[in-house]
Amino acid sequence: MSGAHRNSSYRKALQTATAPPLSSTHLLARVCQSRGGNILEITLPNLPEPQLALLPSKFKNLIWVKRNDYLVVTAASETGGDDKVKVNYLVEHICTKSDNLHYFKSGSWPSSFSAPTSTSSSPPPPSGSGTSSDGIVYSSHVSNVETAPTEEYEEGYEDEEGEFETIETDMSGLMMNTNRRKKNIESESESDSD
Repeated sequence: MSGAHRNSSYRKALQTATAPPLSSTHLLARVCQSRGGNILEITLPNLPEPQLALLPSKFKNLIWVKRNDYLVVTAASETGGDDKVKVNYLVEHICTKSDNLHYFKSGSWPSSFSAPTSTSSSPPPPSGSGTSSDGIVYSSHVSNVETAPTEEYEEGYEDEEGEFETIETDMSGLMMNTNRRKKNIESESESDSD
């Protein structure tokens, strides 16, 4: 049996679960990055430095948590004052866009987080220069990229009468592929003289 449909009903139940109301025990957090496995680095609105949160196995490999997603977390149980414990929070719910909008409209959205949007998760890059909401810098011009030489290449096709017609194509707007080495083209006269 294929594993494609095995967990689909469980995944749907996790994705359609209603978000718990925010309280002193349930906090809204934003994901900074994944630390590998089931550990996430999160930011909380009331703490300046990032904290670590544990993603339970019920979410692992079912719902992907990406950078700048929002979570509902609870404080992990205290372990007798052990200062070596680094994971302080446990993920209770992974917020969807509708959950984010619900928290924002109900007034429980923290002011330190930016307002949620109802658009797609990955907005298209801006047309000019600037920085997007996820911190990626977009630029309208690229300075470190080599462009292809301004040669014109001739392509051709055969028309209805069987004659071959050529089309000149300008390749000046294309970037040069830097992944391939430039070949040294030797003329045939040098190779024939050997």
